[in-house]
Amino acid sequence: MIDVLLCSSFAATVLRTVYGLDISPGDDKYYQLIERLGLITANIATPGQHSVEAFPSLRYLPSWLPGMGFKKQAAVWREESAAVRDSLYKSAKETMVSKNARTKAMTTALTRWDCRSAPA
Repeated sequence: MIDVLLCSSFAATVLRTVYGLDISPGDDKYYQLIERLGLITANIATPGQHSVEAFPSLRYLPSWLPGMGFKKQAAVWREESAAVRDSLYKSAKETMVSKNARTKAMTTALTRWDCRSAPA
């Protein structure tokens, strides 16, 4: 019970600080995104899980060879983390456009980027 509350609080803090998004305790969409990103990060950061860590030259071999499952897993993780990133980015941009956004890291970066890319 306490670990769920801690994780939920951590996810809410990250989303509020970085993206300017406020989530309510019952809002599972953002919580699940952050939780999935945390699991991917934990799997990547766990040492000794894949043979490529011991033999870095394995990354140059084709993924269809036996023992190269780490390449397929890395591709899945890359797609999932990009989907989470894109979803959070889109939500932050929508919040910023609706004028409900607080000044946060992502909204500040989006504002600066939009100003630079706007035609003169």
